[in-house]
Amino acid sequence: MVTKERAVVLVEALLSRERQESPWMARLPPLAVLDVEEHALGWLVFCRSAEYVRSREIEKMMLVGHGLYLVDRQDGGIHHIPVTTYVGEDSR
Repeated sequence: MVTKERAVVLVEALLSRERQESPWMARLPPLAVLDVEEHALGWLVFCRSAEYVRSREIEKMMLVGHGLYLVDRQDGGIHHIPVTTYVGEDSR
């Protein structure tokens, strides 16, 4: 069973790997975990620029359209969910 804390560690490790391996990601400001919500299948992990997470200044938010990650509660698998396909509970 994957805990909320473990989900954050897994996503942070993924973000770090992506930044090192992807020229596209390396050009973007570093990302950090902003929030985590429980989901029926696991954990929804929301990320924004690290600078925004630290300061909460709206002009530093960036990354419109990045999306979020779903961390599977059973096996820790990480699935990227594009922002264009995510429908939160408030959107229903």
